[in-house]
Amino acid sequence: MVVSPVRCLTLVLVVGLLVMWFTGSVGARELTFVEALQLGVGQSSRGAIIQGDLEVAERKYYAERITFYVPEISINSSLPSFTSEQSFRLWGQPTKETVKTSDLDITSNIQLKQSLFTGGELTARANLLNNESSYPLWGSTDVRIDETTLRGFFDFDLTQPVLKPSENRYALKNSRDDFHLAELQRVEDRASLKTEIAEAYFGVLQTELKEEIASAKLRSARLQAAIDSVKLQDKVLSEEDWLISASERIDAELELVGADNEAAERNRELASLLDLDVTEELDLQIPFPQRLADGEKEAYLKAWEESIPIRRARIEWEKAERSADYEASSLGINGDLRASYSLGRGEVDADDRDDKDQIKTSSWGISLDITFPVFDGGASSAQVRAAEIAADKKRLEFEKAQKSARAEITNLVSRVEVGYRKLEVLRKQIDLSNERLKIAEYRFNDGQISEIEFIESRVAFLETRDKYLEELKQYVLDRIALEGKYSA
Repeated sequence: MVVSPVRCLTLVLVVGLLVMWFTGSVGARELTFVEALQLGVGQSSRGAIIQGDLEVAERKYYAERITFYVPEISINSSLPSFTSEQSFRLWGQPTKETVKTSDLDITSNIQLKQSLFTGGELTARANLLNNESSYPLWGSTDVRIDETTLRGFFDFDLTQPVLKPSENRYALKNSRDDFHLAELQRVEDRASLKTEIAEAYFGVLQTELKEEIASAKLRSARLQAAIDSVKLQDKVLSEEDWLISASERIDAELELVGADNEAAERNRELASLLDLDVTEELDLQIPFPQRLADGEKEAYLKAWEESIPIRRARIEWEKAERSADYEASSLGINGDLRASYSLGRGEVDADDRDDKDQIKTSSWGISLDITFPVFDGGASSAQVRAAEIAADKKRLEFEKAQKSARAEITNLVSRVEVGYRKLEVLRKQIDLSNERLKIAEYRFNDGQISEIEFIESRVAFLETRDKYLEELKQYVLDRIALEGKYSA
């Protein structure tokens, strides 16, 4: 039985393609697009950093709330404090004399601090004082008295600003806004990460397809060069035309080398984004696009006022206005109402007395401290004006966000819808191109067309798939951008 050269060549091509397919897939890790997004957002270091930024803001807000609503309790103690003093004064004598006294003090207290809704702060302390003193007997510098005092006393202090808003409430609201801004930022950061993953994922798919196209073109160029070489020997083709054919073959080889290198780079880029081994080969699956349901489109279009750009601009405007009001609240005048009360009980044991002396003391005070800046070179007014300008700037940014957000979301919804319809058309083009490829394959196997013509049909089929991948990538990016405008 005689096998035709055409059928023999076809068999070689099929076997070669099977070998390339099997060897290329050995050890490759299968990865769908959804799995890639889950790895990148949920398990990669980049995703952990994004989540960590939110947790930092949440912890700060939680700490501010705890400080504002829950009292701060602390136990304080001082190490023994020894003082020795020489003073020149009257000490039961008609004339002044130098008198030496010494004290050894140990003080401990339990302190409670509570922020008030009015903006003030209440502090309560329970103190215990142990004092050992040594001093001359009254009227004599030769006899010294050792005295031990053990005293407990309670202090209550209240500080209330009367001209400015509560600083603690101001800090709490700012911390709350920072936390909400961090929540919005996390959504945008995740959308940005998904965008990078999508571009890298489709980059791998497209470069692999371009590698196939370059390989097919190289096969065609080599066949053409071989044919032209025979024609040159038969003097049917000029040497100049043969050189053109040889140059095109070299160009095709360079294109394949470039495609191979780019495919490897894209594979490493995606693996790096997902924290995978950069040497690991990935077997990616082309995702199937999901069309926006009518309910989803309506929900996106109706909720434009709650989109992330508007919410962020609104929070930043409110925060800037709060800052301006806080700076301008007292017109530079600071006033604090201070009230205190102290109650003490204890006993004193001295060498010159048989019985211990009992101590019963109490004291209270109230004051209103006012600070009025007479001249500061205009620093206070400039600070207030700067805060007002910053607030006005944030208001303009909010109004701008309102104007642009609706149009941007409408455009994204429209692009997603149009993109899906384009994909439907391209899928039909792929089916038609695939049918033409099957016809070309049949005609090639039947010897009706040359292998070069068959390869041209295959290249046309692969280029149609490449157009589909490019459109699918843009569709996915638009979906990610649209979803990134809203928080979950």
